[in-house]
Amino acid sequence: MRRIIHLRPSTLLGASADSQAKPDPSLSGAPPRKALRFYAAPPQEPTVGRSPRSFISAVGHHPLIAERPLVKQFLKFGLVGALNTFIDYALFSIFTSLLGIHYLLANILSFSIAVTSSFILNRRWTFQSRHHGWAGEAAKYLTVYVIGLGLSELILYVFVDRFQLHQLVAKALAIAIVIGWNYGGTRFWTFRHPPAGLPG
Repeated sequence: MRRIIHLRPSTLLGASADSQAKPDPSLSGAPPRKALRFYAAPPQEPTVGRSPRSFISAVGHHPLIAERPLVKQFLKFGLVGALNTFIDYALFSIFTSLLGIHYLLANILSFSIAVTSSFILNRRWTFQSRHHGWAGEAAKYLTVYVIGLGLSELILYVFVDRFQLHQLVAKALAIAIVIGWNYGGTRFWTFRHPPAGLPG
């Protein structure tokens, strides 16, 4: 006696769809796929919103700088010089372009304000002077920068009156030339007793 089995069409279609959707890798000859692995990136210190003070501190503690005190000191001097160069140049531009002051007098005024600011910053931060006789250091510092001012005036006169350069261009050239003299006189005469760890 024969046994008759009834199959629904949906069952046949479902089996066919399953066989097409999930092929057997052993029949196709393709190697089985490996599971993907995801690795979390190491946490990084956020840089957005970092204050200039923390950035300067991080640069100062870098091994290439921390192990070379003289390089670190020169970088500090450069940062102070950049700030006061901005003050000097900005005030010079205001005095000459907006207030109409003669460029030689404007140079004296802007230079005097900038040198006062640079003395305070260099004494307390760059060279970390611990001497109580700040008046003597101020006199030496002023002497160095007054000579620098004389060089700056001479350079301005030569470039503006002799070579007919624009006074702002001449001022930029004077700053670039005088900065070498200022650092040498400040480092080896005004603050000749360096902090511990620096060569004398």
